Order: sequence, then C-alpha cells, then structure tokens
Amino acid sequence: VEPIDDVRQAIQETLNHPIGSAPLHELAKPGDRVCIVFTDITRSSPDHLLVPALLDELKKAGVKDENITLLCGIGMHRPSTPEEKAIKLGTDVVSRYRVIDNEPQNPAALVDLGTTPGGVPVLLHRAAVEADLLIATGIVEPHQYAGYSGGRKTVAVGAAGEALIAHTHGPAFVDHPGTRLGQIDGNPFHEAVSEAARRAGLRFILNVVLDDNKRILRVTAGEPELAFQ
Repeated sequence: VEPIDDVRQAIQETLNHPIGSAPLHELAKPGDRVCIVFTDITRSSPDHLLVPALLDELKKAGVKDENITLLCGIGMHRPSTPEEKAIKLGTDVVSRYRVIDNEPQNPAALVDLGTTPGGVPVLLHRAAVEADLLIATGIVEPHQYAGYSGGRKTVAVGAAGEALIAHTHGPAFVDHPGTRLGQIDGNPFHEAVSEAARRAGLRFILNVVLDDNKRILRVTAGEPELAFQ
C-alpha cells in the first residue's frame, strides 16, 4: 500500500468529512471544556500532526485555549518527560496548552464509573470524564489483547486507573480464548475497553494506520465505533 503523499491535507479532509459524526467544529461549542487524550512516547501515533489539526477545529468552534486539556494516555507506564511531551505534540502546543499525564494510582485524579457486566471496574481520569467533549487520537494496529489498538483504547486504557488496567491485563482476561491478536468479536478485553470509553463519554476519534516505516497509509475520524471499524 502506498503511503499518503500529503498527510496534512488527508487529515484535514478526514476531519471535514468524519464517519458517523458531525465535524468537530460543529460538535464543540464556545465555553466547552475539551479533553484530548493522546498516546505516550511508546506508541508511534503521529500526534504532532493529529493534535494540532484537532486544536485548529476547536479554535474554529470558538473553544478557548484555557478550556482545553491534553491528557497523555500513559496507562500504567511511567510519567512522560517534558521532552517526550514536546516530541509527541510539538513545542508550540506544549507551551500553549495544559498538558498532563494520566495518574492511575492517584484516587483524587480518578472517577469511578462503576463495573462493566464483565466485572471490570471502570476508573478513568477526571479530566477525561468531566470534559464536555472527549476526543482521542490513536494508531490502529494488531494488539495481543485488544485485537486491535486505537479506537477507544487510548482513553479506556491510557487514561484508566490501576484497577481497570490490572483487571483487563490479569490472567482471567489474558487466558480467555477470545483475547487474541487481531480478534474483535467475542474478545472480552475489547468489550471492556469499548464499554469503559462509552461510560467516559468518548465522542470523537482521529486514528491512523501506519506501515512498517511509520508512514501514514490511512486516516479516519469520527464516531468512535464507526471510525475504528
């Protein structure tokens, strides 16, 4: 598959015509508190291209800079460094907006959204849950547990509390025959991730597919389930 020549144009075209959703500049309203959850340095998602494009859409909608939080979805990884945040987002974005890390072991930073039918405790970062508009970036690629990464996983794992991550990465889930690379249907991990993101109120995603050289092959945006599919 040939990589996309003009990546910025492709991202903008995707944002102009999202899947199953109004454009972001129509979803957002002046005065809204917006949270964008982005991947940490361990993921190849080109957030330095994706996040600024999302911020431009929010600016068109009249959302103020001070009402936007960029949440690094570190999951249970170590906190990201200032240098890593700058690599992921660009120095201009980091200097202009509130950029924070997930805090999976800080009860004060988490909101309890109950337990899924599968028994998963849903605790997610307060900045994501309390936003009027929750957005996520991501990279769609085969994942050993979730079937595929991207979609809702950036929020549901990246911005999750330790209890949710421990449960979904524990033996009962990992040993389940449905928890497999490239498998979505009947995958309890994928089902838990989807439910957690739904409870968080995830409204809009911007995802890419990359080749082995990290070049962008495909960009999708819009309603989390449809755009991920």
